[in-house]
Amino acid sequence: IAADLLDEPDRLERLPALGFFSLVPVYYGAPKKLDQMDDRIDTLTRGLLGLTVACARCHDHKFDPITQADYYALAGIFASTTYAEVPLVPPEQVEEAKRKQTEAEKKSKAPLKIPLVHALADAPKPVAMRIHLRGNPDNLGAEVPHRFLAILGGEGRPFTKGSGRLELAEAIASPDNPLTARVLVNRVWQYHFGRGLVGTSSNFGALGERPTHPELLDHLATEFLRSGWSLKKLHREIMLSATYQQASRFDPHAYEVDPENRLLWRMSRQRLEVEAWRDAMIAVAGRLDPAIGGPSSDLAAPDNRRRTIYGSVSRHDLDSLLRLFDFPDPNITCGRRTVTTVPLQQLFVLNSDFLVKNAQALAVRLKAGPDKDDAGRIRRAFLLLYGRPVTDQELELGLSFLQATDPAEDHGSTLTRWERYAQVLLSTNEFLYVD
Repeated sequence: IAADLLDEPDRLERLPALGFFSLVPVYYGAPKKLDQMDDRIDTLTRGLLGLTVACARCHDHKFDPITQADYYALAGIFASTTYAEVPLVPPEQVEEAKRKQTEAEKKSKAPLKIPLVHALADAPKPVAMRIHLRGNPDNLGAEVPHRFLAILGGEGRPFTKGSGRLELAEAIASPDNPLTARVLVNRVWQYHFGRGLVGTSSNFGALGERPTHPELLDHLATEFLRSGWSLKKLHREIMLSATYQQASRFDPHAYEVDPENRLLWRMSRQRLEVEAWRDAMIAVAGRLDPAIGGPSSDLAAPDNRRRTIYGSVSRHDLDSLLRLFDFPDPNITCGRRTVTTVPLQQLFVLNSDFLVKNAQALAVRLKAGPDKDDAGRIRRAFLLLYGRPVTDQELELGLSFLQATDPAEDHGSTLTRWERYAQVLLSTNEFLYVD
C-alpha cells in the first residue's frame, strides 16, 4: 500500500510489494477512473479487512455499518495517488533508448522499448472526494476527508500526510484493528485446509459465515500479532498441529454428524492448484529450472521449464492450461478458487504435448537411475511421485504392462512402454490430490 513512503532501512527491498496496486487494471477516461478506484477499494477491503466496502459506492451498506462517506474517504486516497512507469535501466540508457526511438520513428519502424516497472507515487496535491449521491458523479454531496472506516475508529481522525496511503496502511496494520490479523490467519488456514475457519474468507460482515472455531481464530490471530506478523511462525504452528496431521480416512459415523467436515474430524482431500501441479510434474521429470527472478515467460512455450509463478498472465487471453484447471479470473479479486472436474481436463492429461514431454523425461530419468531392472525403477517411481512404497499389486501390474510381448497391445502408439507407463503415473489422482 505504501512501501515507497516507509522510513525504514529496508524500504527499497519492499518496493516490489507496491505491485499489489500498481499492477491492477488501469482504466482510461475520467468516468472510468471511478471504476479504477472502486477496484482498488474492493481489492483492499475484501483482501485485508474481509469487508465489502465497495457495496457503499452508491448508498450506505445495506447490511454492514459502512457508510457512503467511508467509501469516498478511501476513494480520495486513491484519487490522490498517481501511477507511473519507471524505467528499470540507468538514466543514460533511457536517453539512448529515446534517441534510437526517435531515429526509428523517422524511418517508420516500430518504436524501441525499454523495460519499465509500474509504480505508485503521491499526487502533488491531495484530492478530497465528494460523495456521489446514488453513485452519480454529476450529483455531488459533501466533501469527505481522507480517513479510515468509521466502524474501525476512523471517524474524526482524518489523514493529513499527502495522499494518506501511509496512514491507511498503518491503520490496517494497527494492533487495535480487530480484522486484519483474523482475515490473514483465516486465509492461511484456508490454504492448508481448503476452507477457512470463516468460510467466506473475503466477507467477515453480516452476510458472511460465522467462524466454526472462533476461539481458535482469536488465538491464532493473537499469536500472529505477538510474533510480529510472522507468516513463517503461523505456518509452523498450523502444520505441526494434530489437526493438520490427521489422515483423510473416511469415518461413516463422523460423516453422519458433520458431512461437510466443518468440525475437522479428518483432513479433507485437496486438489493441487494448477501452478503446484505443473511445477510438480516438471520437477519429478527432472526438468524444473529452479532459477529465482527474471522476466516472465510464456507458459505455452515448448521448452518452458520455469516455475509457473514466472509465467506471464494476460487478463484478456489467459493461458489454456491455467484456464482449464480453475485459475481465477485475473480481472477481479478472488478469495477462494473454484474446483471443477470436467472431461476437458482429462482429455488434456491424456493428449497434451506438455504431459507427454514430461512423461518422456521421467522415463529417461528412471532408466538413467541406479536401478537396472524394471522392478527397481517402478519402486523408485512411486517414491518419487507419491512419496510412498509401491504395493505388491501395483508392482505386479506395472511389470505385467512393461514386460508384455504382444505388439497388438501397443495400439500403434509412438511412445515406448516406459513412456506410456510414466504418463499413467503422472495422470493419476494420487499425483493431483493431497491426501
